[in-house]
Amino acid sequence: MQRKTIRAIGATMTAVGAIAFWAAPVTMGKRIAVRNRLEFQRRSLDRIENSREMADRDRFRGAKWLTSRLSPDSEAEADLETIRDRSRDLYLNDPIAAGYVKTQVTNVVGTGFGVQARVKKTKGVIKKKQAKRFNESAESLFRRWSKQADRSGRKSLWQILRLAQRCRARDGESFVVFSDAPLPGKPIPLALEVVSVTRVATPPEQEGKPSVRLGIERDADGNPVAYYIRTVDPNDTKNIEDHYDRVPADRVCHLYEEEEADQSRGLPPACSSAGTLKDLKDHDEAVLIGRQVEACFGMIHKTSDPLGAAIGAATGTDANNNRLEEISPGFIQRIGMDEEIEFANPNRSSGGDHGVYMDGQYHKVAAGLNCSHESLTKNFGKASYSSARAVRLDEQAEYQCSQKFTIEQVLDRVWPRLIVEGVLADELTITPREYLKVPWVYEDVEWVLTGWPRVDKKREAEADALAVESGFSSRTLINKAHGLDEDELRQQRLREAMADADDKKTMQEYRKTIGLREEENSEGRDKEGAVENRIAVMEQTARDARAAQQALIKKQGSQLGDHMRAVREALQADRANIKELYKAVSAAAVKAEVTHTAIKSSMDAADKE
Repeated sequence: MQRKTIRAIGATMTAVGAIAFWAAPVTMGKRIAVRNRLEFQRRSLDRIENSREMADRDRFRGAKWLTSRLSPDSEAEADLETIRDRSRDLYLNDPIAAGYVKTQVTNVVGTGFGVQARVKKTKGVIKKKQAKRFNESAESLFRRWSKQADRSGRKSLWQILRLAQRCRARDGESFVVFSDAPLPGKPIPLALEVVSVTRVATPPEQEGKPSVRLGIERDADGNPVAYYIRTVDPNDTKNIEDHYDRVPADRVCHLYEEEEADQSRGLPPACSSAGTLKDLKDHDEAVLIGRQVEACFGMIHKTSDPLGAAIGAATGTDANNNRLEEISPGFIQRIGMDEEIEFANPNRSSGGDHGVYMDGQYHKVAAGLNCSHESLTKNFGKASYSSARAVRLDEQAEYQCSQKFTIEQVLDRVWPRLIVEGVLADELTITPREYLKVPWVYEDVEWVLTGWPRVDKKREAEADALAVESGFSSRTLINKAHGLDEDELRQQRLREAMADADDKKTMQEYRKTIGLREEENSEGRDKEGAVENRIAVMEQTARDARAAQQALIKKQGSQLGDHMRAVREALQADRANIKELYKAVSAAAVKAEVTHTAIKSSMDAADKE
């Protein structure tokens, strides 16, 4: 019994442990017991630690997790360039990814942002009329400057914001740099420039400094102090200059959304969906190639020399000098006389559910990009009114967040600079002394966001009217939600009211001109209905008179035509009579000439006698 136990224990021990057990069996037995107890505790602890599925370390699932414990900036230093390059490749070559980026630009920037200067009456600072004049001058200055907002004067603010949003939707971040570039006809020198994200990098001489990472210099508190921007793109094949400009942080708008704390650079939105998009693109291409190959085989030709026929049909060679033969629709395959025929079936793996599979996968991609499947694929054929409106509301919330982000990061920083330069350039109605006294009073502004068209105009207009009537909303909020400028809308209504008043006044003058008298009712006021009826009667009478006049003119024209025809016929008859008379006179003249000739001849004969 003891030998069996020793053999069992020895089977679990090394050779050295077995010798030690033979020398001191009691001590080694205690050691083995402790070791087994520790192993049991370790396995129990593993079961406790792996009570959640995500912490499982077994070979079936544990090895499939690719995790990292690096800081966000350390991950960016290692992978950001590769991630950005792949995101750009998807944008250039995948229509779904390109459509997502363009949809973001269209819905976030749209046709641009409107501005409303909101300077109000402030006691001891500015009066109501002065505030109104200042608001009008500031809005006018913004409209004039926004047409030439870049350094060259060729790009508007709208184009700059679209480019910045496109870079952010594709690369995960964008940089807008403030500068001054005076140009003829430009009211102020303020200029904006969108910088490529690849130009923001750490200079080689700054690599060893912990305060400079990923092209951003920070102070001891972690706040950005400056950005290092290369003068040219590092991937430019013509200009290979390696010079960096240190731009102060207050002149740079870094547009990116932090997904983790202490994150210095933005990641492309397609990070979580890039692998699926690439697989879908490859799968779609494989199915296409399979169907092309399937359509190529047209005939099998049995020959006694298939090798020679194949060599003769070769169209080229590869790098190893192996002959290559292309296939195309109607391709003829040559085989030996004793070889069997087996047709290729490249469509075997694709099946007939290719479209269903792609559609299901695009739902996953849409979830990763936080957009709707319909918006991602541009397929709205299956959407009802309720589902389309639900999708639209969900997407509008995301777009409004992006719009607010753009306003806070760019426009709210542009406006104070525009006011300062406008005051210095004497484009506004205040002096520099007045501005410097209370600058925050003159920098109050409100931006009008881009609105979206209604899905069902009638239903949504009725819902808006009901909300205003019940007190749950106001016309100002509804107009703002649809991207309408309340001040401009109010001015348009005023102009329309004035035009209606002018039309009414013109109508009254017309009534007086045609001799209509306004009847007074029992209260001494005109009866509008009676006046309108009389106007209608007068207009009908005028139409009847006009018709009668036209009929008379037509009748008189007909009589005049008959008279002219009679005169023409009489003239023709007189012309015929004149012709006959002319003929008779001509005949008489001829006869008289003949008689005269005969008489003369007789007289000549008599003279001779």
